Amino acid sequence: MKNIYTKYASKIAAFFKVMSLLILMGVGVKVSGQGIEDFSNLGNADDYAYRGWEGTNGIKWIAYEAREDQIITDKAITIRNGSIEFGLTTAQLAAGIGSLSLNAKAPFGAPDVGKLVLYVNGNEIDTKVTTGLTTSDIVSYTWSNIDIPTLSTVVIKQTATDANITIDDISWTSYNCTYPPNPQNPVLFLSSTNPSCGPTVLAAFDYPPGEIFYWQGTTEFGTSTLNPTSSNFTVLETGVYYVRSQNTAGCWSLGSGRLDVTINVPVSITTQPITSSQSVCSGGALSSLNVIASGT
Repeated sequence: MKNIYTKYASKIAAFFKVMSLLILMGVGVKVSGQGIEDFSNLGNADDYAYRGWEGTNGIKWIAYEAREDQIITDKAITIRNGSIEFGLTTAQLAAGIGSLSLNAKAPFGAPDVGKLVLYVNGNEIDTKVTTGLTTSDIVSYTWSNIDIPTLSTVVIKQTATDANITIDDISWTSYNCTYPPNPQNPVLFLSSTNPSCGPTVLAAFDYPPGEIFYWQGTTEFGTSTLNPTSSNFTVLETGVYYVRSQNTAGCWSLGSGRLDVTINVPVSITTQPITSSQSVCSGGALSSLNVIASGT
């Protein structure tokens, strides 16, 4: 088993501890490292089929038309007219991508010349034509200057007909960003209450030069630019509501401002009730109303 993370675990933990402290202090943080996949958790299947495994980062990765019995540094994935779908952590999705590298070979020798096409967020980035001529030719390939600030998907497709290409040692850097500090937590607008008996309003607030704060609704690491915090934000449902900052370079804050909101929807009695107890809302809090039916 490869032990890249084990070897550097203490340094990685120390790095993220320092980064978190800087964010809490309101300091913009520049991040260059991002992720690796070494395929240590693959099985040993020697036929082409759908494969799923836990990646080095603890998230499920997927490959189609793939086998697991070939080696480069150690275990490696081989794809034939298939693809690899990256499993990404929430932090990796938020950190974007700068460049990506991998090692590849033709596991069964010439004439297996493959075409590895990289897609990020559904958009084709570039194609690398593999050049290994024998089973021992291991070649490194790099996609540079990708520079996408946030991720939704990363996929590598092998599009050369019937070519067998083995891939290992995938690594990628984050988008070269100085990430803005996390926004402050939002507050309620004037007479709004929390808990509330109906819709409530989060108050608009300003942001520093070079940044714009955006309401993200209940999506903690959202990247919506539809609702800047220069305007109030109306809340209709109970939930945790978030704000993120984006700077002029397109980089999002690594965390969010947040506010837990509770909305108790009042009960409307529209028909003659039987004897019962109903919940009603008053002053933002639920209470019971006893209803007793009498007469005919």
